[in-house]
Amino acid sequence: GEWQSKLADILVEEEERPEFDIKIYSERILKVTQKKRLVKRTGDNRKISIPFVEITKNQDVFDVSRTFLASLMLCNTENLAFCNARDSEVSDPESLEVKLLKLELDSPMDDFLAPSVLRQSK
Repeated sequence: GEWQSKLADILVEEEERPEFDIKIYSERILKVTQKKRLVKRTGDNRKISIPFVEITKNQDVFDVSRTFLASLMLCNTENLAFCNARDSEVSDPESLEVKLLKLELDSPMDDFLAPSVLRQSK
């Protein structure tokens, strides 16, 4: 029916997009954040935060969500920290900011083997 046609169009569009490589997105985020931090430089670089919307400026909608996912991973590896530009507990897209903590990209999943794989190799 009609919904299958719409879904087929969405799937075709998804297939045409570049593959999502979280490492490439992570490196891009770190590079953009460092560059924007240098432009905003003040006395203490560690206190400089960059609005997330500046990092995703001119990106397609699907790229914004990929960038956000990579940013979450960078927070987990302590490369970035999310902060809120407003003094409220809840952040919205306009107040979400990113603070660069370190540039060295840790990739903890590079050497990860799932328990099921470990059991098979024994």
